[in-house]
Amino acid sequence: MKKMIAVAVFAAAVMIGSAANAAQLDIFLEQTTPGVWTLTADNNGSVGIGALNLETVGLLSLSVNAANIAISALDSGLNVFDPGPPANGFLVINNTPGASIVPAFAQDVILATLSGATSGVNLILSETNLGQGSVFDSTGAELPPSVASITVVPEPATVLMLGLGLAGLALVRRAA
Repeated sequence: MKKMIAVAVFAAAVMIGSAANAAQLDIFLEQTTPGVWTLTADNNGSVGIGALNLETVGLLSLSVNAANIAISALDSGLNVFDPGPPANGFLVINNTPGASIVPAFAQDVILATLSGATSGVNLILSETNLGQGSVFDSTGAELPPSVASITVVPEPATVLMLGLGLAGLALVRRAA
């Protein structure tokens, strides 16, 4: 029992520490159903985000959030240059002139819905491989690479199965 409490305290400390060290822009790609992914962002800074340029792995189609009127649907898109597998591409989400797709201090901003693979999906900041800017402010000025972090979240059922498996192992160990 003491070990389980220690693990829970450690996990809570890691979660609190990661929240305290969050980047200005936290980008989340979360699988909502098999093959369907939602792209959201949290802006923890005082500068609005005007555009994102990201490399993609495993994603095939994009539908920008029409409710976010700052997103220019005509200037945004997903270009899959290597269909696969895994599908490699380049995702661009641009703003309407002068607008912020993720305003300063905004949380849980839905940017788009994407479809693709059920696993092996990833987003990569463009600076990593292409040497191009990934994050821009509302005027089009490039922000430094350290301003953003990306988290890919698997389907909730996958996490649930992992949790049940770990709980089962704990019960088996306790019974032995």
